[in-house]
Amino acid sequence: MKLSSMPLLVAVPFADQGTKNAIPVESQIGITDGAASFTDGFPPLTMTPVVAGGIPPAGGDFNGILNAITQSVRWACAGGQYKYDDVFSTTVGGYPKGAMIQNPAGDVIWLNTVDDNNTNPDNGTGWIPAIRYGLTNIALAGSNVTLTPSQAAKETITLTGTLTANVQVIMPAWVETWLIINNTTGGFVVSVKTASGSGVNLAAATSSQIYGDGTNIYYGALMVKNNFAEIKAAGTNSQAAARGNIGCGTAATHDVTESPADSTAGRVLKTGDFGLGGFLSALSATNVTGFFSKGVGDAANPEPSQGYAHINLGVSGSYKTELAIGYTQAPRAFCRSYLNNVPTAWVELIGSNGGTVAGSLTVNGTLTAKGGVEVYGATPYIDFHFGNATGDFTSRIIETVSGKLSFLANVLFTKSVEINADGELIKLKNNTLGNALYIIARDADGTNKWYVGNGGNGSDNLTLSNYKAANAANTITFHEDGHVSIANFGGYAILNVDGAMSLSDYKYFDNRYNAKYVQNIQLGAQTNYTLPGGNESSWTYDAPAGCVLTGIVVQDTGQSSADNIGGVHVQPIQKNINGTWTTIAG
Repeated sequence: MKLSSMPLLVAVPFADQGTKNAIPVESQIGITDGAASFTDGFPPLTMTPVVAGGIPPAGGDFNGILNAITQSVRWACAGGQYKYDDVFSTTVGGYPKGAMIQNPAGDVIWLNTVDDNNTNPDNGTGWIPAIRYGLTNIALAGSNVTLTPSQAAKETITLTGTLTANVQVIMPAWVETWLIINNTTGGFVVSVKTASGSGVNLAAATSSQIYGDGTNIYYGALMVKNNFAEIKAAGTNSQAAARGNIGCGTAATHDVTESPADSTAGRVLKTGDFGLGGFLSALSATNVTGFFSKGVGDAANPEPSQGYAHINLGVSGSYKTELAIGYTQAPRAFCRSYLNNVPTAWVELIGSNGGTVAGSLTVNGTLTAKGGVEVYGATPYIDFHFGNATGDFTSRIIETVSGKLSFLANVLFTKSVEINADGELIKLKNNTLGNALYIIARDADGTNKWYVGNGGNGSDNLTLSNYKAANAANTITFHEDGHVSIANFGGYAILNVDGAMSLSDYKYFDNRYNAKYVQNIQLGAQTNYTLPGGNESSWTYDAPAGCVLTGIVVQDTGQSSADNIGGVHVQPIQKNINGTWTTIAG
């Protein structure tokens, strides 16, 4: 069929002004002969020939029947709906599934969802609102309220009243949508749910679109007028999920700072706040952590004649540390602290003109000084912690006396050491009076080579030892009483002097060695030996032991004869030992 095939609208029921009988439902047989009823229609008597005793149908019945039918047709043509009728429902055995009837107020069309439904849709089951108009006002206080189907059938539900407790509004378990206007006061929570399902919380002074799925109640479309109040009322989890769905991070829950120095807790910084991410500005709030600048001429700078970039490290409203780095000259860095808002004097840290560190400075890495390193103090020192030892030190260089460095460690030189100075060059000093002092040389394998010093406590003897000598040690000792001794090997001491040995004082030498060694030699008294016979005699003479010939006697015998040897002179050889002259034995 087509829209153009719409039949004639029946605006006037048949026989509306004509003669017509009201057609009863009950049978009229035996009551009124020939009368029609909805139960029998025209009775058999009207179908019997008159000659056989029948009665013709009455025209009024015909008009009454057609009038009743066309009244319904006219109602349908007018778009009218029927209301629930208990008698009709009982008569027909209940309304069929899909039936649609109107509520008494005419603003709701109910749709039947089950067959043979005898319940009133305004308070029964099996009906859902198919077409609805208007609103329901529900007053709330401190108790839960269950809406009747008639109340829940309206599209808009307004909640009013002053709450004295959290309240639940129980909705039918329909697949339906509602607009809930929460006009309650009192500061308590209104939740909308089904009897056995879950629901949603509604913020006060908001309008919320909600829907049911037959089991639970959910938030529906957001209302522009609510400005996301539905999400707020849904709780923190829903709020976080909503922010995540639209790509908002955690900063979405915080306010933005209102000025470059706004230190309100929880606010989100903007680019440039406290000097971050932008150019430095002059901040008036100097007790907060941040970066700022103070230009040339500002008395708060370490040098008012220069501009400085400042770093504030705020601890509290009264305590902070402030760093200042120059930007209008060769950079210099200064530091000061604030105690009860009173600044200390600026202390220079690092700069092209040098700097001072007040306190300890720890460098986790290599510290390179392209120039000198100066250490100040009453007894300035440099400590070493081998292997990251946590004790006071493992080695120390310290100046305990002006101009003298003390090495509290063994010192190892792997290259030659040259000392250029006049006067005293090297001094050894023991820590404990009378204890040993010595210098020892070792080979690369750790074995001893030579030794100089006094190795025993309580001794002032100086010993020079060569550990590589053939006799395991070659030692010369300069004794504290002044004499020198050479180690005795095999019962004798060896002293080799290559060249002349000149002594300036022989006293000790004479006293020790005169009693043993010859100091001088001389000839003793002369004796004569006269030879026997004349020149014609032959003879032999041997000088006595320990004597030497010292002269000869020649006698002249005349011109015709050889000279005669008349005798010889003999003298003994004498030696001087320890001042005593003795004749040698032979």
